[in-house]
Formats: sequence, C-alpha cells, structure tokens
Amino acid sequence: MGTKIDEDKKQRFLMMMQEKGMNQSQGIEYAIDRILGGEEDVQSPEQRPYTYEAKTYDEPNNTDDMEEYSEWEEDDQPAKRDELVTSGYDDIDPVFPNNPIRSEQLECEIRNAWRAASQDTSAAPEVIFLEELSERCLKLANAREEYTCPAVDIALPDRIVELVEIIAKDAFQESSTGEASEVLDIMANLAESKAARMYNSTRKVEISFSRNDWRLIDRMIARENRTRSKESKINGLRELIYEFLSAKVKERSASGFFSSSDRDMIQFAEGLQKIAITGENRNYE
Repeated sequence: MGTKIDEDKKQRFLMMMQEKGMNQSQGIEYAIDRILGGEEDVQSPEQRPYTYEAKTYDEPNNTDDMEEYSEWEEDDQPAKRDELVTSGYDDIDPVFPNNPIRSEQLECEIRNAWRAASQDTSAAPEVIFLEELSERCLKLANAREEYTCPAVDIALPDRIVELVEIIAKDAFQESSTGEASEVLDIMANLAESKAARMYNSTRKVEISFSRNDWRLIDRMIARENRTRSKESKINGLRELIYEFLSAKVKERSASGFFSSSDRDMIQFAEGLQKIAITGENRNYE
C-alpha cells in the first residue's frame, strides 16, 4: 500500500505511533482497523470541514524544469546495467554500529547479493540485487552470531550503496526495538517491496490511439455489451484486454500450449476474468 505523503505529515504520524508504542507498519494497520471498524469517519478532501497545507508540483513548462519534476517518477526506475558498471564505487558504513559482528555479516551478504545480481541478466541488476538482499537479510535475521558469510571481493556501485542506506534508514524508523534481527526482517520486506515496484516499472506497456481510433474502440465495446448481461458488461479497453488475455490463456491451455494441469496458469486466467468483469485493480496497479 505504497503512497507518497507530505514529509511533515509522515513525521507527525510516526511520533504519534511512537507514543502508542507502535512502529510505522503497526501504526498503519491500527489506522486501517479503526477505519474499517467504523471508529473513524472518512471523508474525501472536498468534504472535510478543515484545510491543510500541502505541497503541489506543477507540470514543467520547459525542459529546464523537467529534471526536477521527473525525480518523483524516477525513484522506482532501476538504473541500466552499463550505468551501474561505469558509476563510481563506495564503501558501505556499518549498519549496526553497536553490533559489529552483524554489520560485517550484513556487508558480506550485500556484496554477495551484488555479485549475484551483476551476473544475472534475467532482469535489471537493481531488481535482482534487491531480491537477493531480501532473502539474505531474512536468513541473517534468524542466523546465530557465529554464522559465517562466504567472503567475496567485489566493489559496490554508489547506487547500490545508496539503496542499502535508504532501506536501512527506513527499517530503523519502522523498528520498535532497533534490534538487529527486527531491523533485518524489516529490511527484507522493504527490499522485496521495492524490487517488485522496480520490476513492474520496467514492464509497463503504453498504448496510444488517435481520437478516431478511440471512437471506434468505444463503438466496438458498445456493440460487444449489447449481447452481455448487466453483470458481465465491459467497462472499457482495459477490461477488454484483460478478458482477451483470460480467454487466450484458457484457450491455449485446452489446446496444450500451456499444460492443462498447470493450476497457476488456470488461476491466472480466472483472476484476469474477474478483473475484466469487476474492473478492480491488482495490488500493484
């Protein structure tokens, strides 16, 4: 449930949750439970009897403003492989200053994660690194102190060090105890979540149509809906694409293109069909 909010508002929220003995994740769950339980009256911004000052970001009028404006969209954009290879390199500061053993083990795992990512071409290096980091943090959180990490001599690009520092900082803010095991657990979750967002950002598909094309598409959908019941009408092109994909997956499964015993593929088709009918979003959309 990722969202960008004003920094001042975030800090006030964290302070209130800290007073209640909660970390960020617990605080968000607490707030959601109150809303779902009817203990809080939720209104849209237009209906609220009060106002608050929020930052606004105007669309740039010229190319000079473009770089600053685009920073808000680039946070989850992974760097290209050649950009990482040719970037500067940096040393990582101890994540746990009061626990040098865990810091050394974590740094070792970070270097092993980057080595694996730099050798894997199946996705963007940052995505692979974050996935590896998530698994290694989780493993280290449950490891004994005498655990030995296989040493590897590999330099860390500035961007990778930056990612680790951001994740570690956020993990400490969410942690209620500051203990290494808890921080590592949170780091694992944050790394996995950021890896998913980065991966999705590289797989987005944009389709453009002319105004006349859109009119024809609207006409096509209207004709299709004439033969459908009220519950199964298609709301728009997005739902039509999902239904088309669902039909193709089922069709190919039956013909042997996909294994008909592949339950994951069948469930995938059923999920697409549900979206086509309801118009709902998946949690990563």
